[in-house]
Amino acid sequence: KVYFNRSVDTLQSNSPANNAIVLASAIDDTLIAYINRAKYTIDFTIYNFDNNNISNITAALNAAHARGVKIRAVYDGGQSNLGFNNLDVAIGRIASPTSSAYGIMHSKFVIFDGNSADPNDCILWTGSANWTDNQINTDNQNVIIFQDQTMCHSYKLEFNELFGDTGLQPNAANAKFGPDKKDNTAHEFLVGGRRVEQYFSPTDGVNTQILKTLNSANTDMEVEIMIMTRTDLGYAIANRKQAGVNCYFLTNDTGSTITPNISWTIVRSALGAKAKKYNQGGIMHSKYVIVDQSNPASDPLVLTGSHNWSNGADQKNDENTVIVHDANIANKYYQEYVQRFNLNGGLILAVENSPNVSVPFHAYPNPSNGEFQLLYALDKVASCKIEIFDLEGKKVYTSATAGKSGINEYIVDGKNLAKGMYVVRLSAGSVIKNQKLVIE
Repeated sequence: KVYFNRSVDTLQSNSPANNAIVLASAIDDTLIAYINRAKYTIDFTIYNFDNNNISNITAALNAAHARGVKIRAVYDGGQSNLGFNNLDVAIGRIASPTSSAYGIMHSKFVIFDGNSADPNDCILWTGSANWTDNQINTDNQNVIIFQDQTMCHSYKLEFNELFGDTGLQPNAANAKFGPDKKDNTAHEFLVGGRRVEQYFSPTDGVNTQILKTLNSANTDMEVEIMIMTRTDLGYAIANRKQAGVNCYFLTNDTGSTITPNISWTIVRSALGAKAKKYNQGGIMHSKYVIVDQSNPASDPLVLTGSHNWSNGADQKNDENTVIVHDANIANKYYQEYVQRFNLNGGLILAVENSPNVSVPFHAYPNPSNGEFQLLYALDKVASCKIEIFDLEGKKVYTSATAGKSGINEYIVDGKNLAKGMYVVRLSAGSVIKNQKLVIE
């Protein structure tokens, strides 16, 4: 299962049954539902955890412990983690070291009933989200959930290494974090007929796996990453663009004027308008890349998890990463990606060739000589922006108008535009509509 906490564009779904699911301000409630269903054990790692302005995860854990569920926890020693303050003292927990030899304990996963005799009980929850107000309610996140006993066993090996023991209480003397860990888990799985890979940082060469994933793109690639500071990854994206792959890039961090992010400069230079910085409030906290989602014959996949694309994540931090080789999963992430990228001023040419029943949008005549009329319907009065983009995503026309409730008409004079294919965009509040246009 895949969940997102911000809006998605289901018009990009490959079928109604594959529409991406949004948990708006409800990741915490869904997590609690899994906690409430746990029968035997819960092992979890988290970077930061409190219950301010979210549902009380601590109370759910305490209730599970009271009914006999065995619970263990690993968390980052440098964060406040106020959610542990009221956690039952009998629940075993260990904080990561805070010395300079280590990075951060940044893994985010929960293993439910990993030792159950019934393999269907074993659930692995992971993704990008910490359990805090901003992370649940404001910052954009993804959650991915696997029902697979073998993956749970592999994650439990990682957990026990951090915890220092297989029992209910940690052993600090045996606990291994960061560079002290070993590469001792399986990496290849078959889950419901789908190939899934998993890797932990810093032992498993995750940056190499990211490079391998980027280099596997034959048709298209969409990157949504909070931080990318490694130039080798930037050059890999630029090289795929040069090889003819249709690449898009959205990041939360481009550096500052004082300390520019060199990898952003590399990608921006290569992709132009297809590289964007997030500007929609909060933090774009997801970390994923989609490869070849439009090409079922070319191994569509998604790489995601807790790992930012930085030296710290690769060499010092505790992180977890999964790679899912599946066209439907790739398409779910693509629905989220198109929405994020387009809301941040980008343009992905996933256009509507038939009217949407709720908000029709037509350009006619089409083809035209550059002068054409837009016909669109709005549910309410809204300020509207009309934009035209070429096929490289470069904006070549923009205009503003006041939209009324009901049917609207707007004449566009684009006679100065060169002949070719364009995309016309209507933005009205949260509504974004795209339409192909040919100028002859």
